Amino acid sequence: MLEALGERSLGSKLDYTVTYHDPCELRKYMGVYECCCGSGGDVWALDLDVAIEAGRERAKELARKARTIATSCPVCYMVLRYATLREDLNVEVKDTVEFLKEYLDEAGKKGR
Repeated sequence: MLEALGERSLGSKLDYTVTYHDPCELRKYMGVYECCCGSGGDVWALDLDVAIEAGRERAKELARKARTIATSCPVCYMVLRYATLREDLNVEVKDTVEFLKEYLDEAGKKGR
């Protein structure tokens, strides 16, 4: 994402690592593939136990990669946030726009 915004020209880096969770709908319509958090395809409505387990597993997987998870889907945000709290993972879940705003704010503080 930051590469597309021109990270090099902004000259800013955050002091933490972020991993991105791509929503199933993004995968479905744009060909971006990764793992599902348990909310895609109405799993949440059809089988809550399966959805919760998938969310827990996805949150644990992402937590091994970074301390911050960014996602562009509000349902994925809700599922991952719930899972990180339930599992007591030391991970922050952010909306992609929230993360990008923070990044751009940091770049602005550096006078870029």
